[in-house]
Amino acid sequence: MTETEPKRVQKPTPNIKILAFQPLDFSFMNIKDIRDLPKCEPRITTGINLVIHKSRSGKWITQTLKVNNNQIEDIASIPSVVGELFENISKLTWLDVSCNKISAVPNTICNLKSLRIIYMHGNEIKTFQDVSRLKPLSGLSKLTLHGNPVEKEKVVEL
Repeated sequence: MTETEPKRVQKPTPNIKILAFQPLDFSFMNIKDIRDLPKCEPRITTGINLVIHKSRSGKWITQTLKVNNNQIEDIASIPSVVGELFENISKLTWLDVSCNKISAVPNTICNLKSLRIIYMHGNEIKTFQDVSRLKPLSGLSKLTLHGNPVEKEKVVEL
């Protein structure tokens, strides 16, 4: 560096913490009725840098609910179940109900207004009329439906 060059000052790097929430995971538990979730103990993955906390009221603080690979047939009561489990129902952005026995998409799922991602693949959903019930979820950006009988239907615009 010569005398004519300006002296470079290195700015300190800010200590940025990224908070990633661990999913509330009830997958692979052979659950038949979604209303039984509050009685079950979720799977907690250890050894990874994710956070899962409970509020003072004992409810979970997270953004993802996984109930995949169970025996669930009906999810009509899911908003009330989420209300029992989550501190804030509006924080649920990702729902995984894949690989169950769900044959209908209930209107009640639209009460979970913050949903952005829904995995519904590997179920028994038969018609696009069922799928169209998700239309009010304006923030929904990802929906998986492969492995459902609806795959055989002619594609229509929702």
